[in-house]
Amino acid sequence: MWGQRHLRYLKEYRRITYFNLLTDGRLNIYLSDIDKQAKEMVPQLTEQMAEREGVTEQIKSTN
Repeated sequence: MWGQRHLRYLKEYRRITYFNLLTDGRLNIYLSDIDKQAKEMVPQLTEQMAEREGVTEQIKSTN
């Protein structure tokens, strides 16, 4: 999902980078890496946001 979103971004706003990655044969590897990094970051960011907002396990279980 995140790799595909980044692909759309590259095509729309970073066309030279997109074409360079495409012609070098590195586009799929690059997008796969972006997707992997994003998937690893989502739980971290969610946890950090919960801490900042004061969300606890007790509050989560009551909703």
